[in-house]
Amino acid sequence: MDKKTPAIKTQNFIEVKGLSFNRNERVIYDNIDLCIRKGQVTAIMGPSGTGKTTLLRLIGGQLIPQKGMILLEGKDISKMSRHELFAARAKMGMLFQSGALFTDMSVYENIAFPIRAHTKLPENLIGELVSLKLESVGLSGAEFLMPSELSGGMNRRVALARAIALDPELIMYDEPFAGQDPIVMGVLTRLIRSLRDALDLTTIIVSHDVDETMSIADYVYIVADGKIQGEGTPEELRTHHSAFVQQFLNGSVEGPVDFQFSQKKYLNHEVGT
Repeated sequence: MDKKTPAIKTQNFIEVKGLSFNRNERVIYDNIDLCIRKGQVTAIMGPSGTGKTTLLRLIGGQLIPQKGMILLEGKDISKMSRHELFAARAKMGMLFQSGALFTDMSVYENIAFPIRAHTKLPENLIGELVSLKLESVGLSGAEFLMPSELSGGMNRRVALARAIALDPELIMYDEPFAGQDPIVMGVLTRLIRSLRDALDLTTIIVSHDVDETMSIADYVYIVADGKIQGEGTPEELRTHHSAFVQQFLNGSVEGPVDFQFSQKKYLNHEVGT
């Protein structure tokens, strides 16, 4: 049994243990546990304003929990030195909800930015990498466009190319489908899954878009009120015993969550949580 234990542990790229995090008096997470398995697409879902983006910031080390641990391959992110955290972030790619491209930089410069920050590669190799990343998201030849010249869908795909510029082991998507039309949502859904399959990426998707996320996720956590309300494969969650989980997945007005109360409770807290 002892010889098998290390092999079991290596299946988890991220382990969250006893995590508690507050913003002033508001409890965002209250003693939660979850695991992000290597090579899987894990979704963190829940109503707007419940702290899904905050969880990504905790994993990235931008925020420090009041209690608990966030382990990256067994090492506590909150205890890492500045140098260790910089190296850990090189293993992570992040697609921000807004895309967050540098507006005064071309597409080429946006994608080259993390490569230059974390490596000392010569410019000819950087150029080849930029071209490869753009090709992987279906935007070959877009290197010298400016962000203002991109459509919303193109902006999101350029941001995705930048997120995978360093061939990360983990990629995190913050509301990748928000504000996109059905065609772009379909393109992004296919891209997320194909990149995961081609690169064996460990993937975290934060979203409240049920259909798109459930179609590509291997495992799902549903969070609200500081707790994990349900977890499992998409198939398991569709028959989950929790009335809250069923209300969320089905978009029902009737259920344990009072819509008007929920809106008042999370008003002014959605940004950054």
